[in-house]
Amino acid sequence: MTARRELAAVAALLLAALLSGCTAQKDAKLEAAHVGRLQISTTDLTTDGRIAKIRGSVENKFDRQVEGIRYLVTIYENGPAAKVLDRWQREVDTTIEPGERTAMRLDVESVYFATAGHTRFNIQAVPVKLAGQPYPPPDGWR
Repeated sequence: MTARRELAAVAALLLAALLSGCTAQKDAKLEAAHVGRLQISTTDLTTDGRIAKIRGSVENKFDRQVEGIRYLVTIYENGPAAKVLDRWQREVDTTIEPGERTAMRLDVESVYFATAGHTRFNIQAVPVKLAGQPYPPPDGWR
């Protein structure tokens, strides 16, 4: 009986160590994926049913200077399908140093902001240039 308990305890410790290693690897991968990007923080959203005024900031998480920002707002259908209803895009001329923030002021026009209920949308922000080199636009950019 004692040998079984010891074996079970060792197995439990090994499993815990294995799981914590997997969690640490996932956390490291997730953190690495978020380092090289522009991070959006929204502070205010108001709409008149046609224009959504989205306010906040954009932080440069890259280790190089960002020159210009491409904003892509994708509006989705309410429900589980998440069908794309509309896209709005804008390019702004601004420079953000590594680790710095700048204000985000978007006036997104779409008839879908007038629909009943709350409108689901996503904001992407990517550099136009990163350290002087062209940066690929986000999927859906026209």
